[in-house]
Amino acid sequence: MWKYTRMLVPMNVQQKMTHLTAVLCKSFNTPPATPVRFSAIPEVARNKFVEAGCPIKLQCEVSEPTAQVYWNKDGEQLLPESEYEIQAKEKLRALVIQSAEVRHSGMYSCEAADDHIEFKHQKPCDCFGL
Repeated sequence: MWKYTRMLVPMNVQQKMTHLTAVLCKSFNTPPATPVRFSAIPEVARNKFVEAGCPIKLQCEVSEPTAQVYWNKDGEQLLPESEYEIQAKEKLRALVIQSAEVRHSGMYSCEAADDHIEFKHQKPCDCFGL
């Protein structure tokens, strides 16, 4: 349980505290970060068809090398795990799936704070089985 107490502070001390607070806030005020943007990718590179069993690599380039991005599939965030490998090297970001399956088809997106880019992975088929 919290206990509150009141304290009387002389007016000149209150003014100094207000000024100090304003100075501290101003000194910690950093300029806004540069917006993160994705480089344009041709539509053919964003609409992928991969045969079953083949690797999938979705790749994009961001404007800032330190940009944090998140990969999503059909609106759900993907986490790095055994079936998804999330890569970042300089300005390049990639999502890799080592072996495509039907369940990997869908709409993928790479999202940053200020921008996003979408990829469509079509249902793979086993062309060797035809």
